[in-house]
Amino acid sequence: MVAPRYQAEIQTFDVDLTSGWAMSSDVIAVTQSSHIATKAPTHRFSLNIELNSGFELANIHAINHQIDVLSEELGHYQIKLAQEDTGLANQDFELRYQAKVSSEVKAALFSERFDGEEYGLLMLVPPARLFVRQQRLARELVFVIDTSGSMEGRSLSQAKQALLYALDNLDSQDNFNIIEFNSMVNGFSTQALAATEANLQLAKQFVNNLRANGGTEIFDAFAHVLAAQGDTNYLRQIVFLTDGSVSNEQQVVEFIKHNIADNRLFTIGIGSAPNHYFMNRSAEVGRGNTRYISHVSQVQQQMTSLFKQLAHPVIKQLSLTNDGLQPLSYWPKQIPDLYFGEPLLLAFKFNQDAQQYTVSGESVGHKFNASFKRPQTEEGDAIARLWARQKIKSLLLNKYGDQTNIKAEVLSTALKYQLMSPYTAFVAIEQEQDIKESEPNEAQIAVKTVRINGMRPAGWTMGLPQTDGQSQLHILLGLLLLSLAMGCGVLLKRRQYV
Repeated sequence: MVAPRYQAEIQTFDVDLTSGWAMSSDVIAVTQSSHIATKAPTHRFSLNIELNSGFELANIHAINHQIDVLSEELGHYQIKLAQEDTGLANQDFELRYQAKVSSEVKAALFSERFDGEEYGLLMLVPPARLFVRQQRLARELVFVIDTSGSMEGRSLSQAKQALLYALDNLDSQDNFNIIEFNSMVNGFSTQALAATEANLQLAKQFVNNLRANGGTEIFDAFAHVLAAQGDTNYLRQIVFLTDGSVSNEQQVVEFIKHNIADNRLFTIGIGSAPNHYFMNRSAEVGRGNTRYISHVSQVQQQMTSLFKQLAHPVIKQLSLTNDGLQPLSYWPKQIPDLYFGEPLLLAFKFNQDAQQYTVSGESVGHKFNASFKRPQTEEGDAIARLWARQKIKSLLLNKYGDQTNIKAEVLSTALKYQLMSPYTAFVAIEQEQDIKESEPNEAQIAVKTVRINGMRPAGWTMGLPQTDGQSQLHILLGLLLLSLAMGCGVLLKRRQYV
Protein backbone atom coordinates (compact mmCIF):
# COMPACT_ATOMS: atom_id res chain seq x y z
CA MET A 1 0.00 0.00 0.00
CA VAL A 2 1.20 3.53 -0.77
CA ALA A 3 0.31 5.89 2.07
CA PRO A 4 1.31 9.44 3.05
CA ARG A 5 4.12 9.87 5.52
CA TYR A 6 4.34 12.51 8.22
CA GLN A 7 6.98 15.14 7.37
CA ALA A 8 9.07 16.33 10.33
CA GLU A 9 9.72 20.08 10.57
CA ILE A 10 13.49 19.58 10.38
CA GLN A 11 14.88 16.77 8.27
CA THR A 12 18.42 15.60 7.57
CA PHE A 13 19.50 14.15 4.24
CA ASP A 14 22.78 12.59 3.23
CA VAL A 15 22.06 12.43 -0.50
CA ASP A 16 22.10 14.96 -3.34
CA LEU A 17 18.49 16.03 -3.77
CA THR A 18 19.04 17.30 -7.29
CA SER A 19 21.30 14.88 -9.11
CA GLY A 20 21.10 11.68 -7.09
CA TRP A 21 24.82 11.67 -6.24
CA ALA A 22 25.81 10.17 -2.89
CA MET A 23 27.66 12.61 -0.67
CA SER A 24 30.63 11.49 1.37
CA SER A 25 30.44 13.81 4.36
CA ASP A 26 28.06 16.76 3.93
CA VAL A 27 24.88 16.81 6.02
CA ILE A 28 21.98 18.86 4.79
CA ALA A 29 19.48 20.52 7.09
CA VAL A 30 16.16 21.08 5.34
CA THR A 31 13.34 23.08 6.86
CA GLN A 32 9.82 23.02 5.61
CA SER A 33 6.29 24.22 6.10
CA SER A 34 4.61 20.97 5.11
CA HIS A 35 1.04 20.29 4.16
CA ILE A 36 -0.98 17.68 2.33
CA ALA A 37 -1.12 18.09 -1.40
CA THR A 38 -4.42 19.46 -2.57
CA LYS A 39 -4.43 16.98 -5.42
CA ALA A 40 -3.23 13.62 -4.14
CA PRO A 41 -1.29 11.42 -6.58
CA THR A 42 -2.84 8.16 -7.74
CA HIS A 43 -0.55 5.15 -7.54
CA ARG A 44 -1.79 2.08 -9.39
CA PHE A 45 -0.60 -1.49 -9.59
CA SER A 46 -1.24 -4.68 -11.52
CA LEU A 47 -0.44 -8.26 -10.62
CA ASN A 48 -0.25 -11.71 -12.10
CA ILE A 49 -0.14 -14.61 -9.62
CA GLU A 50 0.49 -18.25 -10.47
CA LEU A 51 -0.81 -20.34 -7.55
CA ASN A 52 0.18 -24.02 -7.40
CA SER A 53 -1.68 -25.52 -4.44
CA GLY A 54 -1.19 -29.16 -5.38
CA PHE A 55 -4.91 -29.89 -4.94
CA GLU A 56 -8.30 -28.40 -5.78
CA LEU A 57 -9.33 -25.23 -3.97
CA ALA A 58 -12.90 -24.29 -3.10
CA ASN A 59 -12.68 -20.56 -2.53
CA ILE A 60 -10.13 -18.06 -3.84
CA HIS A 61 -10.84 -14.41 -3.13
CA ALA A 62 -9.15 -11.12 -2.29
CA ILE A 63 -10.34 -9.16 0.73
CA ASN A 64 -9.97 -5.64 -0.73
CA HIS A 65 -9.89 -6.19 -4.51
CA GLN A 66 -11.82 -7.86 -7.29
CA ILE A 67 -9.92 -10.63 -9.05
CA ASP A 68 -10.29 -13.01 -11.99
CA VAL A 69 -9.25 -16.63 -11.46
CA LEU A 70 -8.40 -18.98 -14.31
CA SER A 71 -7.63 -22.67 -13.78
CA GLU A 72 -6.41 -24.77 -16.71
CA GLU A 73 -5.40 -27.83 -14.66
CA LEU A 74 -6.11 -29.25 -11.21
CA GLY A 75 -4.38 -27.33 -8.45
CA HIS A 76 -2.94 -24.63 -10.77
CA TYR A 77 -4.53 -21.18 -10.79
CA GLN A 78 -3.76 -17.91 -12.55
CA ILE A 79 -4.92 -14.80 -10.68
CA LYS A 80 -5.04 -11.16 -11.80
CA LEU A 81 -7.03 -8.02 -11.04
CA ALA A 82 -10.50 -7.93 -12.58
CA GLN A 83 -11.03 -5.37 -15.34
CA GLU A 84 -13.52 -3.45 -13.20
CA ASP A 85 -10.95 -3.08 -10.39
CA THR A 86 -9.12 0.24 -10.63
CA GLY A 87 -5.93 -1.18 -9.12
CA LEU A 88 -5.42 1.74 -6.74
CA ALA A 89 -2.54 1.10 -4.32
CA ASN A 90 -4.37 2.65 -1.37
CA GLN A 91 -4.99 -0.60 0.50
CA ASP A 92 -3.18 -3.90 1.03
CA PHE A 93 -3.73 -6.75 -1.40
CA GLU A 94 -4.71 -9.83 0.63
CA LEU A 95 -5.38 -13.16 -1.10
CA ARG A 96 -7.16 -15.97 0.73
CA TYR A 97 -8.00 -19.51 -0.33
CA GLN A 98 -8.99 -22.82 1.22
CA ALA A 99 -8.98 -26.44 0.18
CA LYS A 100 -12.14 -28.00 -1.20
CA VAL A 101 -14.17 -29.77 1.48
CA SER A 102 -13.08 -33.39 1.67
CA SER A 103 -13.43 -36.37 3.98
CA GLU A 104 -9.89 -37.53 3.19
CA VAL A 105 -6.41 -36.26 3.96
CA LYS A 106 -4.87 -34.45 0.99
CA ALA A 107 -1.18 -34.55 0.24
CA ALA A 108 0.96 -32.48 -2.14
CA LEU A 109 4.68 -32.41 -2.94
CA PHE A 110 6.59 -29.37 -4.22
CA SER A 111 10.23 -29.09 -5.25
CA GLU A 112 12.95 -26.52 -5.92
CA ARG A 113 16.62 -26.51 -6.88
CA PHE A 114 19.07 -24.38 -4.93
CA ASP A 115 22.85 -24.29 -5.30
CA GLY A 116 22.93 -27.59 -7.18
CA GLU A 117 20.79 -29.50 -4.64
CA GLU A 118 17.08 -30.36 -4.81
CA TYR A 119 14.65 -29.77 -1.94
CA GLY A 120 11.10 -30.97 -1.41
CA LEU A 121 8.17 -29.63 0.60
CA LEU A 122 5.56 -32.15 1.68
CA MET A 123 2.17 -30.68 2.64
CA LEU A 124 -0.59 -32.68 4.35
CA VAL A 125 -4.03 -31.08 4.66
CA PRO A 126 -6.49 -32.66 7.15
CA PRO A 127 -10.14 -33.37 6.31
CA ALA A 128 -12.78 -30.69 6.84
CA ARG A 129 -13.92 -30.18 10.43
CA LEU A 130 -17.36 -31.63 9.72
CA PHE A 131 -15.67 -35.07 9.59
CA VAL A 132 -14.04 -34.65 13.01
CA ARG A 133 -16.30 -37.00 14.90
CA GLN A 134 -15.99 -39.92 12.49
CA GLN A 135 -12.21 -39.67 11.94
CA ARG A 136 -10.88 -38.34 15.23
CA LEU A 137 -8.48 -40.70 16.99
CA ALA A 138 -9.40 -41.79 20.51
CA ARG A 139 -7.07 -40.29 23.13
CA GLU A 140 -5.63 -41.04 26.53
CA LEU A 141 -4.51 -37.84 28.24
CA VAL A 142 -2.11 -37.93 31.17
CA PHE A 143 -1.73 -34.61 33.00
CA VAL A 144 1.51 -34.34 34.97
CA ILE A 145 1.67 -31.37 37.36
CA ASP A 146 4.69 -30.11 39.30
CA THR A 147 3.85 -29.48 42.97
CA SER A 148 7.40 -28.93 44.22
CA GLY A 149 8.43 -26.04 46.47
CA SER A 150 9.51 -23.89 43.51
CA MET A 151 5.89 -23.88 42.31
CA GLU A 152 4.50 -22.42 45.54
CA GLY A 153 2.30 -19.38 45.17
CA ARG A 154 1.32 -17.92 41.82
CA SER A 155 2.95 -20.68 39.71
CA LEU A 156 0.91 -23.48 41.28
CA SER A 157 -2.25 -21.36 41.08
CA GLN A 158 -1.70 -20.90 37.34
CA ALA A 159 -0.98 -24.61 36.84
CA LYS A 160 -4.12 -25.65 38.73
CA GLN A 161 -6.30 -23.27 36.73
CA ALA A 162 -4.81 -24.61 33.50
CA LEU A 163 -5.46 -28.20 34.60
CA LEU A 164 -9.06 -27.49 35.63
CA TYR A 165 -9.63 -25.86 32.25
CA ALA A 166 -8.22 -28.96 30.55
CA LEU A 167 -10.56 -31.27 32.48
CA ASP A 168 -13.56 -29.18 31.41
CA ASN A 169 -12.59 -29.67 27.76
CA LEU A 170 -12.25 -33.47 27.72
CA ASP A 171 -14.50 -35.42 25.37
CA SER A 172 -16.71 -38.28 26.56
CA GLN A 173 -14.70 -40.78 24.49
CA ASP A 174 -11.38 -39.74 26.09
CA ASN A 175 -9.54 -41.46 28.91
CA PHE A 176 -7.46 -39.47 31.39
CA ASN A 177 -5.32 -39.52 34.51
CA ILE A 178 -3.49 -36.96 36.69
CA ILE A 179 0.00 -37.37 38.16
CA GLU A 180 1.49 -34.94 40.67
CA PHE A 181 5.15 -34.96 41.60
CA ASN A 182 7.54 -33.25 44.00
CA SER A 183 9.92 -35.38 46.05
CA MET A 184 7.42 -38.19 45.50
CA VAL A 185 5.15 -39.22 42.64
CA ASN A 186 1.42 -39.52 43.37
CA GLY A 187 -1.35 -40.45 40.93
CA PHE A 188 -5.04 -39.57 40.92
CA SER A 189 -5.67 -43.13 39.73
CA THR A 190 -3.56 -46.22 39.14
CA GLN A 191 -4.78 -46.29 35.53
CA ALA A 192 -6.51 -44.04 33.02
CA LEU A 193 -10.23 -43.51 33.59
CA ALA A 194 -13.08 -42.68 31.23
CA ALA A 195 -13.96 -38.97 31.13
CA THR A 196 -17.35 -39.41 32.79
CA GLU A 197 -18.99 -36.67 34.84
CA ALA A 198 -18.38 -38.55 38.09
CA ASN A 199 -14.70 -39.17 37.36
CA LEU A 200 -14.18 -35.55 36.32
CA GLN A 201 -15.70 -34.23 39.56
CA LEU A 202 -13.36 -36.44 41.62
CA ALA A 203 -10.42 -35.27 39.50
CA LYS A 204 -11.27 -31.60 40.13
CA GLN A 205 -11.33 -32.23 43.89
CA PHE A 206 -7.90 -33.86 43.57
CA VAL A 207 -6.56 -30.79 41.73
CA ASN A 208 -8.04 -28.29 44.21
CA ASN A 209 -6.34 -30.12 47.09
CA LEU A 210 -2.85 -29.95 45.54
CA ARG A 211 -0.20 -28.12 47.63
CA ALA A 212 3.39 -27.14 46.81
CA ASN A 213 6.14 -28.80 48.86
CA GLY A 214 9.39 -30.74 48.47
CA GLY A 215 11.87 -31.23 45.62
CA THR A 216 11.46 -31.34 41.84
CA GLU A 217 12.07 -34.99 40.88
CA ILE A 218 11.16 -34.65 37.19
CA PHE A 219 13.12 -37.78 36.26
CA ASP A 220 11.03 -39.92 38.63
CA ALA A 221 7.83 -38.40 37.23
CA PHE A 222 8.74 -39.30 33.64
CA ALA A 223 9.94 -42.76 34.68
CA HIS A 224 6.53 -43.35 36.28
CA VAL A 225 4.48 -41.98 33.36
CA LEU A 226 6.42 -43.60 30.51
CA ALA A 227 6.58 -46.99 32.28
CA ALA A 228 2.78 -47.19 32.35
CA GLN A 229 1.28 -49.01 29.40
CA GLY A 230 -1.70 -47.28 27.84
CA ASP A 231 -4.41 -48.76 25.64
CA THR A 232 -2.88 -49.32 22.19
CA ASN A 233 -6.14 -48.19 20.57
CA TYR A 234 -5.69 -44.71 22.05
CA LEU A 235 -3.28 -41.92 21.13
CA ARG A 236 -1.49 -41.25 24.43
CA GLN A 237 -0.86 -37.53 25.02
CA ILE A 238 1.16 -36.38 28.04
CA VAL A 239 0.62 -32.77 29.15
CA PHE A 240 3.45 -31.73 31.49
CA LEU A 241 3.00 -28.58 33.63
CA THR A 242 6.16 -27.33 35.38
CA ASP A 243 8.62 -24.47 35.79
CA GLY A 244 11.38 -26.97 34.98
CA SER A 245 13.69 -25.71 37.73
CA VAL A 246 16.12 -28.67 37.73
CA SER A 247 19.84 -29.12 37.07
CA ASN A 248 19.63 -32.65 35.57
CA GLU A 249 17.70 -31.47 32.51
CA GLN A 250 19.93 -33.31 30.02
CA GLN A 251 19.49 -36.62 31.86
CA VAL A 252 15.72 -36.18 31.72
CA VAL A 253 15.74 -35.24 28.01
CA GLU A 254 17.84 -38.27 27.12
CA PHE A 255 15.48 -40.52 29.10
CA ILE A 256 12.46 -39.08 27.26
CA LYS A 257 14.20 -39.51 23.91
CA HIS A 258 14.83 -43.22 24.48
CA ASN A 259 11.54 -44.06 26.21
CA ILE A 260 8.88 -41.87 24.58
CA ALA A 261 7.77 -44.74 22.27
CA ASP A 262 4.28 -43.94 20.91
CA ASN A 263 3.54 -41.26 23.51
CA ARG A 264 3.24 -37.57 22.63
CA LEU A 265 4.63 -34.96 25.00
CA PHE A 266 3.32 -31.40 25.31
CA THR A 267 5.01 -29.14 27.84
CA ILE A 268 3.53 -26.08 29.54
CA GLY A 269 6.02 -23.68 31.09
CA ILE A 270 4.62 -22.16 34.26
CA GLY A 271 5.75 -18.95 35.98
CA SER A 272 7.87 -15.96 35.06
CA ALA A 273 11.16 -17.86 34.58
CA PRO A 274 10.59 -21.38 33.23
CA ASN A 275 13.40 -23.58 31.94
CA HIS A 276 13.00 -22.86 28.20
CA TYR A 277 15.63 -25.35 27.10
CA PHE A 278 14.00 -28.24 28.95
CA MET A 279 10.50 -27.27 27.78
CA ASN A 280 11.42 -26.93 24.10
CA ARG A 281 13.84 -29.83 23.83
CA SER A 282 11.67 -32.39 25.63
CA ALA A 283 8.62 -31.40 23.55
CA GLU A 284 10.64 -31.78 20.34
CA VAL A 285 11.84 -35.31 21.15
CA GLY A 286 8.30 -36.10 22.30
CA ARG A 287 6.71 -35.03 18.97
CA GLY A 288 4.73 -32.27 20.65
CA ASN A 289 5.11 -28.55 21.29
CA THR A 290 5.32 -26.02 24.09
CA ARG A 291 3.12 -23.31 25.60
CA TYR A 292 4.08 -20.75 28.25
CA ILE A 293 1.89 -19.27 30.99
CA SER A 294 3.52 -16.43 32.93
CA HIS A 295 0.33 -14.85 34.29
CA VAL A 296 -3.12 -16.04 35.35
CA SER A 297 -4.68 -13.95 32.57
CA GLN A 298 -2.93 -16.17 29.98
CA VAL A 299 -4.30 -19.49 31.22
CA GLN A 300 -7.47 -19.59 29.12
CA GLN A 301 -5.81 -18.33 25.94
CA GLN A 302 -2.87 -20.74 26.04
CA MET A 303 -4.90 -23.76 27.13
CA THR A 304 -7.58 -23.08 24.51
CA SER A 305 -4.90 -22.95 21.84
CA LEU A 306 -3.33 -26.20 23.05
CA PHE A 307 -6.58 -28.14 23.41
CA LYS A 308 -7.88 -27.12 20.03
CA GLN A 309 -4.85 -28.93 18.69
CA LEU A 310 -4.82 -31.91 21.06
CA ALA A 311 -8.53 -32.64 20.75
CA HIS A 312 -8.49 -33.52 17.06
CA PRO A 313 -5.66 -35.85 16.00
CA VAL A 314 -6.06 -37.32 12.50
CA ILE A 315 -2.87 -39.27 11.69
CA LYS A 316 -0.10 -40.51 13.95
CA GLN A 317 3.21 -42.33 13.35
CA LEU A 318 3.97 -40.35 10.20
CA SER A 319 7.08 -41.29 8.23
CA LEU A 320 8.63 -40.31 4.89
CA THR A 321 10.58 -42.86 2.83
CA ASN A 322 11.86 -43.33 -0.74
CA ASP A 323 12.18 -46.24 -3.14
CA GLY A 324 15.87 -46.62 -2.38
CA LEU A 325 15.19 -46.73 1.39
CA GLN A 326 17.91 -44.12 1.82
CA PRO A 327 17.70 -41.87 4.91
CA LEU A 328 16.18 -38.45 4.23
CA SER A 329 17.47 -35.18 5.66
CA TYR A 330 14.73 -33.33 7.54
CA TRP A 331 14.06 -31.85 11.00
CA PRO A 332 12.68 -32.66 13.46
CA LYS A 333 13.55 -36.32 12.97
CA GLN A 334 10.31 -37.38 14.62
CA ILE A 335 7.52 -36.02 12.39
CA PRO A 336 4.65 -34.52 14.44
CA ASP A 337 1.10 -35.85 14.14
CA LEU A 338 -1.49 -34.34 11.81
CA TYR A 339 -4.38 -32.53 13.51
CA PHE A 340 -7.68 -31.17 12.24
CA GLY A 341 -7.45 -27.51 11.26
CA GLU A 342 -3.63 -27.52 11.06
CA PRO A 343 -1.86 -28.44 7.79
CA LEU A 344 1.52 -30.11 8.26
CA LEU A 345 4.58 -28.91 6.31
CA LEU A 346 7.82 -30.88 6.09
CA ALA A 347 10.87 -29.64 4.13
CA PHE A 348 13.50 -32.21 3.15
CA LYS A 349 16.36 -32.90 0.76
CA PHE A 350 15.82 -35.21 -2.21
CA ASN A 351 18.23 -38.11 -2.44
CA GLN A 352 20.26 -38.19 -5.63
CA ASP A 353 18.85 -41.37 -7.21
CA ALA A 354 15.48 -42.00 -5.52
CA GLN A 355 12.48 -41.28 -7.77
CA GLN A 356 9.53 -42.44 -5.62
CA TYR A 357 8.60 -40.95 -2.24
CA THR A 358 5.95 -42.22 0.19
CA VAL A 359 4.42 -40.68 3.29
CA SER A 360 2.60 -43.10 5.59
CA GLY A 361 0.90 -43.12 8.98
CA GLU A 362 -1.92 -44.54 11.09
CA SER A 363 -5.45 -43.13 10.93
CA VAL A 364 -8.81 -44.26 12.30
CA GLY A 365 -9.26 -47.93 11.41
CA HIS A 366 -6.73 -47.95 8.54
CA LYS A 367 -3.24 -47.14 7.36
CA PHE A 368 -2.59 -43.89 5.49
CA ASN A 369 -0.29 -43.91 2.45
CA ALA A 370 0.41 -41.35 -0.28
CA SER A 371 3.09 -41.82 -2.94
CA PHE A 372 4.68 -39.26 -5.25
CA LYS A 373 6.97 -39.40 -8.22
CA ARG A 374 9.89 -37.03 -8.01
CA PRO A 375 8.64 -33.80 -9.63
CA GLN A 376 10.49 -31.63 -12.10
CA THR A 377 12.37 -28.93 -10.23
CA GLU A 378 12.91 -25.26 -10.97
CA GLU A 379 15.36 -22.81 -9.44
CA GLY A 380 14.26 -21.26 -6.14
CA ASP A 381 15.31 -20.81 -2.53
CA ALA A 382 12.09 -20.75 -0.46
CA ILE A 383 11.98 -24.49 0.35
CA ALA A 384 15.74 -24.68 0.88
CA ARG A 385 15.60 -21.85 3.41
CA LEU A 386 12.69 -23.47 5.24
CA TRP A 387 14.73 -26.70 5.44
CA ALA A 388 17.75 -24.75 6.70
CA ARG A 389 15.71 -22.95 9.39
CA GLN A 390 14.45 -26.30 10.69
CA LYS A 391 18.01 -27.62 10.76
CA ILE A 392 19.36 -24.61 12.67
CA LYS A 393 16.51 -24.79 15.18
CA SER A 394 17.19 -28.46 15.91
CA LEU A 395 20.94 -27.89 16.18
CA LEU A 396 20.53 -25.06 18.67
CA LEU A 397 18.24 -27.17 20.86
CA ASN A 398 21.09 -29.66 21.33
CA LYS A 399 22.48 -27.68 24.24
CA TYR A 400 24.69 -30.49 25.57
CA GLY A 401 26.27 -31.66 22.32
CA ASP A 402 29.70 -30.70 21.02
CA GLN A 403 29.17 -26.93 20.98
CA THR A 404 32.18 -26.27 18.75
CA ASN A 405 30.84 -28.52 15.99
CA ILE A 406 27.28 -27.26 16.50
CA LYS A 407 28.39 -23.64 16.19
CA ALA A 408 30.39 -24.41 13.04
CA GLU A 409 27.44 -26.22 11.43
CA VAL A 410 24.95 -23.50 12.36
CA LEU A 411 27.30 -20.84 11.00
CA SER A 412 27.95 -22.60 7.69
CA THR A 413 24.23 -23.33 7.21
CA ALA A 414 23.22 -19.74 7.99
CA LEU A 415 25.82 -18.31 5.60
CA LYS A 416 24.95 -20.69 2.76
CA TYR A 417 21.21 -20.01 2.96
CA GLN A 418 21.49 -16.33 4.00
CA LEU A 419 19.67 -16.73 7.33
CA MET A 420 19.92 -14.98 10.68
CA SER A 421 21.34 -17.05 13.54
CA PRO A 422 23.10 -16.41 16.88
CA TYR A 423 26.38 -16.41 14.93
CA THR A 424 25.44 -14.34 11.87
CA ALA A 425 24.07 -10.87 11.13
CA PHE A 426 23.18 -8.84 8.07
CA VAL A 427 25.38 -5.79 7.54
CA ALA A 428 24.44 -2.97 5.14
CA ILE A 429 27.50 -1.55 3.33
CA GLU A 430 27.03 1.85 1.75
CA GLN A 431 28.53 2.29 -1.72
CA GLU A 432 29.78 5.90 -1.71
CA GLN A 433 30.76 7.99 -4.72
CA ASP A 434 33.10 10.91 -4.08
CA ILE A 435 32.19 14.34 -5.46
CA LYS A 436 35.03 16.43 -6.82
CA GLU A 437 35.62 19.72 -5.00
CA SER A 438 35.28 21.62 -8.27
CA GLU A 439 31.68 20.46 -8.65
CA PRO A 440 29.00 22.65 -7.07
CA ASN A 441 27.26 21.24 -4.05
CA GLU A 442 23.71 21.75 -5.23
CA ALA A 443 22.33 19.50 -2.53
CA GLN A 444 22.62 22.12 0.21
CA ILE A 445 19.28 23.78 -0.37
CA ALA A 446 16.34 24.81 1.76
CA VAL A 447 12.95 23.36 0.95
CA LYS A 448 10.11 25.62 2.09
CA THR A 449 7.18 23.51 0.95
CA VAL A 450 7.02 19.73 0.74
CA ARG A 451 4.00 17.84 -0.53
CA ILE A 452 3.13 14.40 0.71
CA ASN A 453 4.07 11.85 -1.96
CA GLY A 454 1.42 9.26 -1.23
CA MET A 455 -2.33 9.07 -1.48
CA ARG A 456 -4.63 8.48 1.45
CA PRO A 457 -5.43 4.88 2.39
CA ALA A 458 -8.94 3.77 1.54
CA GLY A 459 -11.36 4.85 4.25
CA TRP A 460 -9.35 7.83 5.55
CA THR A 461 -11.58 10.82 6.29
CA MET A 462 -9.09 13.13 8.00
CA GLY A 463 -5.85 14.79 7.00
CA LEU A 464 -2.42 13.73 8.15
CA PRO A 465 -1.32 15.73 11.22
CA GLN A 466 1.34 18.28 10.29
CA THR A 467 3.99 20.29 12.13
CA ASP A 468 2.65 23.44 13.82
CA GLY A 469 4.50 26.47 12.46
CA GLN A 470 3.93 28.39 15.75
CA SER A 471 5.35 25.63 18.00
CA GLN A 472 8.67 27.43 18.60
CA LEU A 473 6.86 30.57 19.79
CA HIS A 474 4.72 28.48 22.14
CA ILE A 475 7.81 26.80 23.60
CA LEU A 476 9.46 30.19 24.28
CA LEU A 477 6.30 31.50 25.89
CA GLY A 478 6.05 28.37 28.05
CA LEU A 479 9.67 28.71 29.21
CA LEU A 480 9.04 32.38 30.11
CA LEU A 481 5.98 31.51 32.20
CA LEU A 482 7.89 28.69 33.91
CA SER A 483 10.72 31.09 34.83
CA LEU A 484 8.23 33.60 36.29
CA ALA A 485 6.62 30.87 38.39
CA MET A 486 9.97 29.72 39.75
CA GLY A 487 10.90 33.37 40.57
CA CYS A 488 7.65 33.87 42.47
CA GLY A 489 8.32 30.69 44.42
CA VAL A 490 11.78 31.92 45.50
CA LEU A 491 10.34 35.27 46.70
CA LEU A 492 7.69 33.53 48.78
CA LYS A 493 10.32 31.37 50.49
CA ARG A 494 12.43 34.43 51.35
CA ARG A 495 9.45 36.17 52.94
CA GLN A 496 8.91 33.20 55.23
CA TYR A 497 12.37 33.69 56.74
CA VAL A 498 12.13 37.49 57.18
